[in-house]
Amino acid sequence: MPFATIIGHEKQIGFLKEMIRQRRLPHALLFFGPEGVGKRQVAFAFAQAVNCPEFHEDTCGKCQSCRKIAHNCHPDVVALKPVGQFIKIQAIRELKGQTRFKPWEGGKRVILIDEAHKMNEEAANALLKLLEEPPADNIFLLVTSRADKIPATILSRCQQVRFSPLTEENLRDYLKKECSLDDKEAKFIAAASGGSIAKAREICEEGYLKTRKDLKELLLTLRGATRGERLCQIHRLGEDQEGIRKTLEIMMTFMRDILVYKETGRGINLINRDWESAVEIFSRDLSVEDVLFNLEVIDHALKSIESHGDKSLTLELMMLRLKM
Repeated sequence: MPFATIIGHEKQIGFLKEMIRQRRLPHALLFFGPEGVGKRQVAFAFAQAVNCPEFHEDTCGKCQSCRKIAHNCHPDVVALKPVGQFIKIQAIRELKGQTRFKPWEGGKRVILIDEAHKMNEEAANALLKLLEEPPADNIFLLVTSRADKIPATILSRCQQVRFSPLTEENLRDYLKKECSLDDKEAKFIAAASGGSIAKAREICEEGYLKTRKDLKELLLTLRGATRGERLCQIHRLGEDQEGIRKTLEIMMTFMRDILVYKETGRGINLINRDWESAVEIFSRDLSVEDVLFNLEVIDHALKSIESHGDKSLTLELMMLRLKM
């Protein structure tokens, strides 16, 4: 994946290119920032660039090395990710064994540790020992959305590169080109994705758009409904964990929009811009304190569902507590 194909992150890519041009490569890099903004794509482009014999302003994408990395079969690009909930010490031990040898094809061995914050304590300690005496011709590349969960001793041994959410303009152009959306659809999805290209792709799915449409109808139904009537609507929140998660996340963006509308009186900064009439109605009904309370209630329900709490009880309590 050449750098030129990546959406946004011009500053970060420029920094990495200059590092490669000068051949001043650190033994460890940390790519950190929000989930789904393209950190992994940049990481693989970096792995291509440091091994591409034709690299000038970008990877050629055509040489044997670039093709192997693109097809995940390059012997000197090692990708490590959690198995289950954690990255365990055995995986780091296996990495250590590989670093004892020179790169097979004479370039740089790039060891990409995805979701690096999921290393358990033993794995993190083992990686720290590797970074304290870094083996030559090896570059450790840690990718994470939770740098705060990585031990400070590891962070201090990495050159850190911060990634920010993509701009709405970046996402809108991408969605119009790659997903064949019209300008109105692309603007909504770009605003709703929070700068995440992964989230934007998810929203493009037909199921997500239907979930969103159903939720708008549900919210209007809940306005002024009795406690009993609310409980009768629980099935409309979704059936499986993933469906419920999507619904609650959209509900949180709606509550956020109410706060914005109450503050500005305008719909231009709303995530759900096509819901402006509904947002205006609820902004008259609810106080700021009511909306903040609802955000807390929804967030608590979302966390409970994600941690496999009692789904039915969680949703019942949420529906009864919401101020609508």
